[in-house]
Formats: sequence, structure tokens, C-alpha cells
Amino acid sequence: MRDGQGNDFPVPLFRHHLKPGLNKKRKNTSNTRAIYWGKRLLSLWEGGLPYKLDSLALSTAGKSQLGGILQEAQPFSGIGRYDHTSNRMVFYSNVQDSGGSELILYEFNDQFRLVNRIETSLKTGMALLSDFGVTESYAVFVQPEVQVDGMAYLLKKDPGSSIKIGPGAGSYLHVISRDIDQTLTTIPIPNDGISDSSLQFCNSYEEPSKDGDKKPTIVFDIIRSDGTITARANGKIKSWPWVDNLKDFQESSSHKSLWRYRYNIGTMTLEKELISDMQTSFGVINTDYGGRKHRYIYATVGALGSEVAPPQGIAKFDMEDGTKQVWFPKEYEFCGEPVYAPRSERIPLPKKIKSDDDDDDDDGEDDENDEPKMTSKIIDDIEDGGYIISILLNGKTKESHLLIFQADAIVKGPIARVPIGMGVPHGLHGCFTADPQACWPSDEIERRTRLADKMESRGNRWNEVKSDFSGLGLRLDDFEEYFGDIL
Repeated sequence: MRDGQGNDFPVPLFRHHLKPGLNKKRKNTSNTRAIYWGKRLLSLWEGGLPYKLDSLALSTAGKSQLGGILQEAQPFSGIGRYDHTSNRMVFYSNVQDSGGSELILYEFNDQFRLVNRIETSLKTGMALLSDFGVTESYAVFVQPEVQVDGMAYLLKKDPGSSIKIGPGAGSYLHVISRDIDQTLTTIPIPNDGISDSSLQFCNSYEEPSKDGDKKPTIVFDIIRSDGTITARANGKIKSWPWVDNLKDFQESSSHKSLWRYRYNIGTMTLEKELISDMQTSFGVINTDYGGRKHRYIYATVGALGSEVAPPQGIAKFDMEDGTKQVWFPKEYEFCGEPVYAPRSERIPLPKKIKSDDDDDDDDGEDDENDEPKMTSKIIDDIEDGGYIISILLNGKTKESHLLIFQADAIVKGPIARVPIGMGVPHGLHGCFTADPQACWPSDEIERRTRLADKMESRGNRWNEVKSDFSGLGLRLDDFEEYFGDIL
């Protein structure tokens, strides 16, 4: 953004998702995060509809309006937050204008059915939101205070250049009740000289009051930028690969650290506590603790302590005793986002007895040579009883490896290192699902991939076939969202 802060990677985020219909540079990249929920794999982007992907072949099925819940030009959140207590996934839609924003919360059960929708108006100017937190009863947003050049915003093809967040700009905390009352509470966040414009939520939960008051304290752990105005933010955007040495990285990235915020609902006051000043990125938890009290946070950290450095090592922060474990690879290797994978056991399903009337497989293979179909059962009994997965990029060979750590022993390093056979760009988000429905044998994945390749090779003809159906106005990729599992 002009003369101010944007996201730390030099991609034109706001250029693409502001002013739908008017912004000629608008493009739904759908590349922020992937999420698997309710037997559906979606890729998300802050400014537009999600894309549905084939869960096995990872082929793209197309944009999805989630069974008619979203409008064709409606933005959708780039992240979903899991509430373990209700077993729901929560998303939001943020329709922005230069003077305010319309915010909608969507809650889906584990069948991806909409079970709660909350609509509210934010009257504190344009809300630039990219993350949020949920607790058992609340949703939490932090909105930075922005300055908007109204005329330029209306007339320019690049609306992001008309928005400014200055160093130390103020911010607002929005707390939305997810209960029946659905009230919105907004307070200004105490300004300590560092902007709260680019917070990354790790988790949020409610802490019971200690003085007998029935109203709890909302605790949310976040990764916070120090608000450095970088060379990129001053308009000097480089082309890929953006940086190729430490000096360039430090000039184009801000310092990030781990913080804990506490919002007392009764007194409507907020306190901030610095947990670690190590350069920290991609904070995650055991997702089974989403929306409830957690003890551990896993993150990527830089190798220079509190100095700005690229994400490289894996750290585990203990939020109860204040200790941490850190593991670093070689100086030319860099770890990406850590992802928690629960420990589970694979259980073979009984073989289906094939009748004479059943059709053969499309590849003509003998079923007896196929892997048995499996399901899984999570056997984690402690918060750090699973594994941490991360993708490591070797800066010398430009190749990547999948690293697997025991979550309770990060400092010992990975217990497995699997070559991927290609280079995966550093700094991407990923997801892991322990859903038994996603426990596919390799031969089934291969068959689905071959089928997807055939369909995609048809190009526009395939897209035309699935674009509309009869006079219903339904896309074929939305059918199961309307009719569930009956198809």
C-alpha cells in the first residue's frame, strides 16, 4: 500500500481484491490457503469465491458458491477457523468500502451445512482483514486504522495505492458474539507505538473470570509485525524471486514476534504481553484445540534471534512455563509452515465382495492387486502427542523435502525426511486432515489423477459441460452442496 505497510511478501494483494466489478486488475488467485472440511477440499482467497478441488487428484473443479450461500461476486475469507467445542468451521465475508465494511460470519457443521450466519456492519472505516480468531462463543477481529484517498480509490485501476497505514497507526478490536444475541463490541486497541495492522492469529480461547464475574477474558495469541516501512511498501516492488540475499530480505520484511493479548469482556480493556522476540512466522497449534485453551504453539523462526531473517527453523513455544524448543537445518535450508498431524492408526476396511454385474475398473487392473481400503482412528491422548510436518527447501539444489518431527521432541530434529522430487516455493500455507474419509490408498489416488488429467485435457469443452445444468441454474460442482451425499 502507498507509503505504508502491506503484507511481507511482495505480492499485490490489495490490487486484486478491492472493488469487485470496477477493478480491472482484479483476479481471483485463490492461493491463500487450502482447507479440507466436510469431505470438501477448497482453496481460499480473501477477495473472491473459493475454488473446489478434487481431494484425490488435486485437480480444479472451479469456483463454488457453496450451494448458493455466496453470491457470484461476493468475497470470502482466506482462512477458516475450527471451533472444537461445536465441531464447526467458521469463515467470514468482508465487503469493503472506503467508509466502512459489511462483515458476515458463516458457520458450517462437519457435513458442510450452514448452521449459523451472522451479519454486522463495521463503522470504523474500511476494514482490511486477513485473519481472525474464534472461541467457544465469540469471533475476534483486529482492524487497522487506514487512510483512504476517496477520489483515487474510485478512479484508479489500482485501488491499493490509495490506501495508507502509517507507522504506529491505531487499530480496533471487534468481538462478535456467536450466541443468540449476536452482538458486536468494538473498542480501540491501546497504541504502544507499533501498528496492529498485520496480525497472524495462532489461536483464541475464553479464560474464566477469577473474581466471580460471569464474563470471561478472551485470550488470543498472535504473531505481530513491528510495523517497519519496507522498501517494497514504498513502491519498490521486485520481481520474482524477490530476494536472493539476507540484506535484500531484511530490507523487504519486517520483524515479527509472538504476543499474547487478553481482552476482559467485563471491563472492556485489552492487555498485551510479548512472549518471544525471535523472528517468528506461521504460528499453529494442534487443531484439536481450536477455540479452546492450548499450551503449545509451533512456528518457523529465523536463525538470527530477534533480527529479521527468513523463516528457517522450527520452534515449539510452551505458553505455560515460557520455555521453547528450537531446531535449525543447515544454513542453506529453510523450513516452511509447520502443520500439526495427529497420531493415528490405519485400520483396513472389510473387502467389498464383487458381484458378476459389477463393472471392471477403468484401468483393467485386478482388484486383488490393489491396496486395501483403509480408515483411520486418532490415538492422540496429549496435546503434543502427534507430529509436525514441514516442507524444507534446499537453497543449493532448489529441491524440497518433507520433514516429519515428533511434536513433543522438536529439538531432536526430524524423524523422517522424504524427498519430494521437485522444488516447492518457500513460504506457502498447507493443511493436513485426519478425516477417515480422506484415508485413500495410493492406487485409488492414481486412478483419480488419470481421470482428472483426461477431463482437464478437454479444456473449454469440459468447462462448458459443467458450467450450467438444465434450467436449474446450478453448476455441477455445486450439486453435492445442495443435495448432500445422495448423488
